[in-house]
Amino acid sequence: MKLTGARKLDQMAGMEKLPGIVNYFRGNDPKKWHTNIPTYRKAKFAGIYNGVDMVYYGAQDGRLEHDFVVKPGADPKQIKLAFSGASSAIVTAEGDLALKTEAGVVCWHKPVTYQLIDGKRQPVACAYKLEREGGVSAVQFAVSRYDSCKPLIIDFVLQYSTYLGGLGNEEGYGIAVDSSGNAYVTGQTTWKDFPTTTGAFQATQGGYDDAFVAKFTFPLINDAIGLGPLTGKGGKVLYTGARLITYNGIPIVGRNMDFLIDGVKIGTVVTDVNGAARLYSLLPQETPAGAHTLTASFAGDNTYKAVSKTVALTVQQSNTTLSVYAQTGAPGKVKNLVCRLFNEVGRVANNRTVTYSIGATAIGTVVTNSLGCGNLAYTIPDTLGAGPQTFTVTFAGDTVYNGSTR
Repeated sequence: MKLTGARKLDQMAGMEKLPGIVNYFRGNDPKKWHTNIPTYRKAKFAGIYNGVDMVYYGAQDGRLEHDFVVKPGADPKQIKLAFSGASSAIVTAEGDLALKTEAGVVCWHKPVTYQLIDGKRQPVACAYKLEREGGVSAVQFAVSRYDSCKPLIIDFVLQYSTYLGGLGNEEGYGIAVDSSGNAYVTGQTTWKDFPTTTGAFQATQGGYDDAFVAKFTFPLINDAIGLGPLTGKGGKVLYTGARLITYNGIPIVGRNMDFLIDGVKIGTVVTDVNGAARLYSLLPQETPAGAHTLTASFAGDNTYKAVSKTVALTVQQSNTTLSVYAQTGAPGKVKNLVCRLFNEVGRVANNRTVTYSIGATAIGTVVTNSLGCGNLAYTIPDTLGAGPQTFTVTFAGDTVYNGSTR
């Protein structure tokens, strides 16, 4: 495809800057290294025609798409596409452009044309207009009436294409598409090298004319999230990540990835230039030890279908420490014995039962408050002799924390 009559595309400007940067360290000469290169969601070639820009951006299965942006007062009739190698071209009943080539038919979707008015898309009717110039198929856009005081966006997309067949003669008799967008083609082939996959009903030629049924997985959806099994402790930072990619490994950039533990969301991260979403989040402090599930989930949008992946998350008990404060008193007097219970990252462990003992005798149990303090009002008995006495505080542990004694 060529743009007939367009200016040379020699200056590009980035649009919608992304958070990631790229570094290239090639060879041993630092002078040839390139660092801190910004990345953008879109790139614009300005003024390819008078008042017309072309904007490129990644979409669908990772291939480049392009929009024509017609500025106010500019004429969209300037835009002309020339397709060499196409023996004929038609506009289908659905408004798609179909080009017949030696390799098969290549289809371009009906152009989606609109204006942004008050922040909303206002559709504008548009159709392909065919011409034939010097044996080359040429295409223009026939745009209906629109507000010429505002920009006009013309978006046209190549429908996915592929090849099927061997070195001989193949004929296709039928095609169907299922609810997931997978395409099924039936027909016949005369050659033994017709491609098959593992588990095919018949992988080798059985006669001169063999029937075939082929399935094509629709490439415009993502089908992979990479996520590994994890181990963590309540109250500690959980480091994890997921990568959102297309079926053929192309990163999907700028999408929200939700992370959930046992179905409860703990964070959302936007995928970077590599399609990766890296989560650094505190594992909820009260998460019981044992087996749990960690899920990375993409809700889907107008371009990609929803996808999620769940793996095992093993939560271990967190260690605890007790702080105990020395006291003085006399027989018959009431003393307030105080301790504080902390987890291994220094956060208080509240609502836990601790036991006070003198020697082998338990003298009372209390529940730690919101500050992790366990306060026991203790009346010193007359039988307790004068001099230093040792009292012990014990936390027995539970499903979240290991026990400790002080």
